[in-house]
Amino acid sequence: MPPTGGQGGSTAVMDGYHLAWRLAYALAGVAGPGLVASYDAERRPYADALAEQQYANMVQRRAPHLRDDTVAEIMDPAVVLFGYVSPSGAFVREPGEERPLFEDPASPSGRPGTRAPHVRLSREGVPVSVRDLFGTGFTVLAGAEGGIWEKAAAEAARSLRVPIETYVVGGAPELGDPDGRFPAAYGITSTGAVLVRPDGIIAWRSPGEAGLAELEGALRTVLA
Repeated sequence: MPPTGGQGGSTAVMDGYHLAWRLAYALAGVAGPGLVASYDAERRPYADALAEQQYANMVQRRAPHLRDDTVAEIMDPAVVLFGYVSPSGAFVREPGEERPLFEDPASPSGRPGTRAPHVRLSREGVPVSVRDLFGTGFTVLAGAEGGIWEKAAAEAARSLRVPIETYVVGGAPELGDPDGRFPAAYGITSTGAVLVRPDGIIAWRSPGEAGLAELEGALRTVLA
């Protein structure tokens, strides 16, 4: 990868971040070999696209005479860093969807296989990012009327022996959504929920109310 833009080292760090939880879950016996194998399917297309961007930046800055139809168009760095859409991997794809390799992170889709977008929340009166809620396990983020997901997540955690933290966003003063952006950013209604992996990638979502079977089924798909 050309050093233009300095993304080689940070890509390696992110690769480790996305791989570590997979190895931990597999070694703990709660995930199958497919979870580790999914790492390559998710990360290789990103690394290839980033290498193309780095080469295009090098051509633009130092060797414009090399530009031809094989050189990629340069994208907004924010899109490259935060807008990647995994073609396949450890998440539940939604039927009939088109999956561009990148999307605008300023207008997130909330679809599985994308980085869980930042939304400003209020936790006991203190401003926080929704991403501050993510820990080392899975996270369920439910809409303001999605209290049913707390029980469903607890049952799934016991059944599959994986840690799951559940938050109802905007449904109580303890965790408010002052700008009202959370449902739209994640593509759900007030009764829906999303499942976020330990690496901050959305694994599955239910736009409206569902139940234990759907959530547990999504987890089994991710951990297969």
